[in-house]
Amino acid sequence: MNEMNIIDFLGKFDVDKLDGLNVLQRKNRCDGSIEYELKGTSIKPLAELMRDQQVHRLVYHAWYFDISKYLDTLDYLDVEFKNPASLSAPYNVDVGKNVCRSLTHKGSIFYGQNKFINPHHRKYGNKS
Repeated sequence: MNEMNIIDFLGKFDVDKLDGLNVLQRKNRCDGSIEYELKGTSIKPLAELMRDQQVHRLVYHAWYFDISKYLDTLDYLDVEFKNPASLSAPYNVDVGKNVCRSLTHKGSIFYGQNKFINPHHRKYGNKS
């Protein structure tokens, strides 16, 4: 399988597994609940999980995350992406190239997208 909708891909896995693999980053909220987010630190573990699952490209409408070049180099910065929301990111340097190396903040890949592309983003009650 080469391409998959990111919601379907992440939905195949339990939130605890994705948290344990560092694909999702835990965010503790002041009300005691927890959200799980895709962030810049999610890039490498997500690329490795995609490689293991033989998925080279994750998509959602105009957003995509592609690891085809990463598979050749194993350099997690060799991913390609398109995130229309990152055009408004204040820390974005060169989104026109859609290549992670062109960004000073790798989180732009997921900027403004968690509520749309991450089925585990919703708040959870207290977890021990």
